[in-house]
Amino acid sequence: MNILIYGNGYDQNSLEELIGSCGAMQYRRIHFFKPDSYNEYIAEMKRVIPQIIFVSEHGAEGMEAVIAAKNLHPNTSVIWFSNDEGFGTQSYRLGCTYFSAKPVTHEVIEHAMSRYSEERSVRVC
Repeated sequence: MNILIYGNGYDQNSLEELIGSCGAMQYRRIHFFKPDSYNEYIAEMKRVIPQIIFVSEHGAEGMEAVIAAKNLHPNTSVIWFSNDEGFGTQSYRLGCTYFSAKPVTHEVIEHAMSRYSEERSVRVC
């Protein structure tokens, strides 16, 4: 499973650890892609097909990253974390699988992954 995480280095490492410890993900072979810049993020999305894209950016930068993800991979699940709850409405409009304001905890990741699983099972039927 390819997972792309876009955000600052601390957020990327924290999310990688939280995702890896999530019950639904513990026994999966996961390849994490953690680009260092927005340009690298775009290049990674063109290079690999991720099953999930995590965006951990604030405000308009996060929204732009989500828009790019949805344009390049319209059927890929996007999970967005921001410091501004006001972007929750935009996440719905953009078709994100899950949105949450920071901080991101183990429980938040469990809930996000549950939504991912629900979304995938609905799309398969």
